[in-house]
Amino acid sequence: VVLITDGSVGNEDALFRLIEDRLGDTRLFTVGIGSAPNDYLMTRAATAGRGSFIHIGRLSDVLVKMSDLLAKLETPALTDIKVQWNDGVAEIWTAPVPDLYAGEPLTVTLKGSALKGHVRVSGRLGKEPWETSIPISTISTGPGVASIWARAKIRSLMDKGRRTGNTDDIRQSIIAVALEHQLVSQHTSLVAVDSEVARPADMPMNNVAIPTNMPDGWSQAHVFGQPNKVRRFD
Repeated sequence: VVLITDGSVGNEDALFRLIEDRLGDTRLFTVGIGSAPNDYLMTRAATAGRGSFIHIGRLSDVLVKMSDLLAKLETPALTDIKVQWNDGVAEIWTAPVPDLYAGEPLTVTLKGSALKGHVRVSGRLGKEPWETSIPISTISTGPGVASIWARAKIRSLMDKGRRTGNTDDIRQSIIAVALEHQLVSQHTSLVAVDSEVARPADMPMNNVAIPTNMPDGWSQAHVFGQPNKVRRFD
């Protein structure tokens, strides 16, 4: 299923639940149209639909990007992917693992108790089963991998909270992961404290409304409607 929209709705959580409940063996791909689509809706809907999201901001991009999408849909490289660590207990995110398509990388993060053994990756290559085994001893370390894993876990916990209700257990789990890895989440923020005084304490403060521009290509009349006109009748 290919969904083409600007995503200007306010019931994202209800739509995510609908996708997850009715997806079955289908895959959902989202195409964001315009200069300011609802990226949150489009990205998370594609994740829930085990597909991917592309953004088309200009009319001149339609042919190239839609041709790339249709070519990708015709050539799934690996479907029904499963990642297992045979020699230990691991937390693997994102779950479930989305399909792999030609020309599009797929990132899966794993946190385990020890760097030993093998990681088994399996799936379906066309209609045939496929699998490979990757020895962990050959993997090099990187300082940013832990943060990538933590972000994926936080997203999965937020999805779980949306499906089952944001319980205190889920909230505390998100906070614990975010604090450990110094990440911004739904329940944590980064606070910058400036010790330099920029305004004298006795100077009065004023509130000023700052006008904001409409996104490129948007019309105020289409977004907010035509203003009401008062007419006189004799």
